[in-house]
Amino acid sequence: MTDSRTSVMPHVSLVSERLGEIQIAMREKKLEGWLLADHRGQNRIALRALGLGPETGRSTPLRRLFYWLPSDGMPVTIAHVLEMDGIPELPGELLSYASWAELRRALERTLPSRGSIAMEHAAIAASPDVSRVEAGTIGLVESYGGKVVPSIELANAFIGTLRDVEISQLRRTVAALAELRKELPAKLTGAFSPEDVVREASALVVEKKLAVVDRPMVAAGNGTRSWPRDVSNRAVGDREHVLLDVFAREGSGPCAHLGLVITRKESKIAERMLREACTLRDASIALVETRLKKGDRLLGYEVDEVALAAAAKLPRGSTTRHRTGSHVGTVPFSGEACTFDSTELSDTRRALPGHAWTMHPGLYDDSFGMRAHATLLATARGCEVLDAGQTAPIVV
Repeated sequence: MTDSRTSVMPHVSLVSERLGEIQIAMREKKLEGWLLADHRGQNRIALRALGLGPETGRSTPLRRLFYWLPSDGMPVTIAHVLEMDGIPELPGELLSYASWAELRRALERTLPSRGSIAMEHAAIAASPDVSRVEAGTIGLVESYGGKVVPSIELANAFIGTLRDVEISQLRRTVAALAELRKELPAKLTGAFSPEDVVREASALVVEKKLAVVDRPMVAAGNGTRSWPRDVSNRAVGDREHVLLDVFAREGSGPCAHLGLVITRKESKIAERMLREACTLRDASIALVETRLKKGDRLLGYEVDEVALAAAAKLPRGSTTRHRTGSHVGTVPFSGEACTFDSTELSDTRRALPGHAWTMHPGLYDDSFGMRAHATLLATARGCEVLDAGQTAPIVV
């Protein structure tokens, strides 16, 4: 069953907008093409590329969906016959299937019998956020003769870079969230619990016409060592500090991240730990600003290494336990673009204009944990700090 689609609607999908650029990049990399595959929303990179998913207002297909984007020639969409109406207008031909046998025939007709095929799959799980296609589908694709290779660099360049409208949304969201530093303390009068912090912060976000993405993360006292979601109603102690992470977006835009450090009274421990965490954050930001302003290559793992080096120079025994920065995209932690990580993995992707990051280097000892936040945007001229973050705890 076939149906030819030749029109390309602008601003519907990234593959529609950047088809020519993607094909040029694939030819330079000597790829036969890029196969975007999804089943029940497992591959958020593919969904963003195709203009699908809850962020777009379109439902995610429940059955297997393939979009073959060749390095030369017109693409092919392979979708289940019952879900044809939910597929957005995409360049190329549309093939439908109803049975396993029909799907196999469509793939055999579409896929090359040799050469390299890019997919969201990383060898030996080197980057779990990017490995969105399970091994069975990889085996199915390779059964037709081609060899699957990681699409990580293609996603970094064409999926992880924010559109102009998304950058505008991100700027507004970051600015609105930053206002919580002044507004939230006024809501936390007298004794308060971690649950109170979450409730008041969420209400302020909603008042700003933003959508809360997932429940805010909160931890207090020694719970900050391991960063659980502390939803207890116990009162926060006078000398305890609270760590709060809020994720929010404007419409279907990028998911911005705000981190707050709050204490009930002045705390020398919290002040010291945040000051030291800021040392890691500021050293990392300085590297990003310097490299991008000069137009020099910057790889994700290099930023994390700077933070680790700064931590090693601190006089006390605190250590870092997680990456320094995460990519800001429409889906949190989706692996679309480079992260500032040499701790949990070694991210060798390059920072590019249109990428944005939330910085969150942390220091942890036997009693407490602390993180210092900021939000960065890479532009054609360098690096813009959208939110510089805190330098001292907020005292309630």
